[in-house]
Amino acid sequence: MRGTTGRLGLAVLMLGLADAMAKSYFVLFTVGTVGATPAQAGLLATLTGAAGIVVSSWWARRYDRHPARRYAVAACVLGAAGYALLATTPSFAGLVALSVTLLAAVQAAFPQLFAAAHSDASTAGRPIAVLRSVWSLAWAVGPLVGAVIVTWRGYGALFTAAAVALLAAAAFAATTRRPTTPVESRTNAASSLVALRGRSFWFRVVGCVVLFHLAMFSGSFVLPLFITDELAQPPSAVGVMFSVCAAVEIAAALALARVPDRISARSLLCGGLATFVVFFVMAAAASRLAWLLVAQVPRGVAIAVVGAVGIRFFQEAFAPFTARATTLFANAVTVGLLLSGVLAGVVVENLGYRAALLACAGIALLATLLFASVPTSRTDSEPARGMVADDPHARTAPPES
Repeated sequence: MRGTTGRLGLAVLMLGLADAMAKSYFVLFTVGTVGATPAQAGLLATLTGAAGIVVSSWWARRYDRHPARRYAVAACVLGAAGYALLATTPSFAGLVALSVTLLAAVQAAFPQLFAAAHSDASTAGRPIAVLRSVWSLAWAVGPLVGAVIVTWRGYGALFTAAAVALLAAAAFAATTRRPTTPVESRTNAASSLVALRGRSFWFRVVGCVVLFHLAMFSGSFVLPLFITDELAQPPSAVGVMFSVCAAVEIAAALALARVPDRISARSLLCGGLATFVVFFVMAAAASRLAWLLVAQVPRGVAIAVVGAVGIRFFQEAFAPFTARATTLFANAVTVGLLLSGVLAGVVVENLGYRAALLACAGIALLATLLFASVPTSRTDSEPARGMVADDPHARTAPPES
């Protein structure tokens, strides 16, 4: 990575480190230090996600009207202020106030940075896949760094480190090339994303992303319990599993940058969604940890493909509204996260771990079928140009109705 792509990559890395460090220990801090109940901790997560959807959607519309770095910079700075205040907030009410304001604002940074990568002609070609691999790397390293900091200096130092990382992300984002957007994006900025493609197209592509991440986050809830209770493995085995998945995810995301032109984004997405079904079936059938570790290969590949190619697909399908398209994808991920906790908990409690994993397989299959039913258009059938070579002038064409 070099130039603008390199600086965007560093911004994504710092944002991902802050996100991974803080979110990995936020629940423990809320329950253990503030004294909130698990239900209250879950409520905080829901409120933060819901408020983040509102903030990121608002800023995405403003970006499409007037493309600028300031939205990503502001999101990171506000998030840094939120984490700096977090460790000094002893009350649950104070946490609620931070969650729906400063901590919600930082959720806008991810889609803003990826929108900038797509909008800047100098980054045309491979930025989405590469930046997605950087994000995966940050989440592979972040929880481990957070564990060291918490053990060494406690939660105050952890959230301070997250704030510093966000300030670094803001600094890198501020030095990138000013993003550009086609004229029709600015003149038609009031248009609805639903109207661009029709309600059926919008519902299916958003629905498949929600369902995929509903399965993903539900699986992440079930797997640690499955490993320790069903397979009788020590808690350290959970960390090994997630590390293997992260390594595969990084490698797969980087490999996407070399995918041949002839393979379309639509085909890649269908393959990624179907691969996730394979993972859950393998996991549900696992009787040993070794088999579950092997299953992390299709899991990591699926997450990488849907994460990288999915963003690109949304950006091209809803062109020229780059920021709103990227934010729509990110918000669909958030919705899947918000729904996952309740679903996974209810299924595990009533049916057991293997049944829960099979339920996740069913949800992933439904996501695959829903995406396969999306009507094919010119944009959908084009090669995955963003994976290898992209013509920046092609992005100026208005989307098909």
